[in-house]
Amino acid sequence: MTMIPHPGAYPSPKDARDWLYRTISKVSINDIPVEGGIEPVPLIIHNQGDLPICTGEAGAYLQMINQYFETGQMIDLSAMFIYKMNKLIDGLPPDLEGSTVKATVETLRLKGVCREILYPTTKENYEKPLPGSRQMGRILRNAYQNRIVAYTKCLNLEDMLIALAEKKPVIFSLYLLSNFYKARRGRVPREVGGDNIGGHAMVAIRYNLEEKWVKVVQSWGRGGLTDKGYMYIPFEWFDHQVKPNFPALMEAYTVIDYIPKEEERLPEKFTINKKSPVKIELNGQTLKNFELPPFLINELGEPLINTGILEKIFNSITGTRAKVTWDPETLTLKINI
Repeated sequence: MTMIPHPGAYPSPKDARDWLYRTISKVSINDIPVEGGIEPVPLIIHNQGDLPICTGEAGAYLQMINQYFETGQMIDLSAMFIYKMNKLIDGLPPDLEGSTVKATVETLRLKGVCREILYPTTKENYEKPLPGSRQMGRILRNAYQNRIVAYTKCLNLEDMLIALAEKKPVIFSLYLLSNFYKARRGRVPREVGGDNIGGHAMVAIRYNLEEKWVKVVQSWGRGGLTDKGYMYIPFEWFDHQVKPNFPALMEAYTVIDYIPKEEERLPEKFTINKKSPVKIELNGQTLKNFELPPFLINELGEPLINTGILEKIFNSITGTRAKVTWDPETLTLKINI
């Protein structure tokens, strides 16, 4: 009998402030290649077992992929850290097992994710409270090195396919029915049906228009229903309506991630309102060595700028109302996205 993992993904409330991927992509669904997505990477495959932490697992995979393409290193990241942070912000009842994909991308934006070795994904850590302040401080400092700067929402399968064609992995949650678990060697049946199981979070990495599947990385280990940790989900599952106004595709996001290269760090003579900042804070966290995202360095161009220009740059890139303030007494530039 096939073991059915504990469902752990719930839809988050609709938010009109979500920045949509279709607003930043100029690619049409008619222009994408027959097959596309990210190239194979040496992912460390996880197995969530009977824990309802798929939103954390998917977030860890997403950032492992992003960091690999930026650094060339595959570093195991903690799904449990993301899940625990999700539970602080997802708005769901504290005792409800599971979380949302929206909470995951928010955690990655605000906190990042620490290395697995610092906060192992174990049942013991799932059941007990977060560590004390000293250990937690170390964990949070490490997590902040693995964060994203922004995320965009994919409204449907078409948005997901375009994002994949543009080499962007997509984190998503899908409502599963029992037919899903009839998969053989990672191939999910095309017929959508069976008993209700619940929501599950995954990361899409490739697609094929002729065969009509999306390849995802699973958190169910390397065996069982999967093909060495991966599965191929037919388009029908993404287009299915569980019931009126309840699509099986609950939510999906791509991210904008960065690790500034040495040459892209803020120059020492950078000035704000004719004075050099002593400290720069991004979302309340102090940036070491005045590191800023590459897109900001490229946009600035001139070493002399003002807070109004910075706000316009962040607004255009993130689709949010960024707030940039300058404290002339402490020479601190504060950026909140």
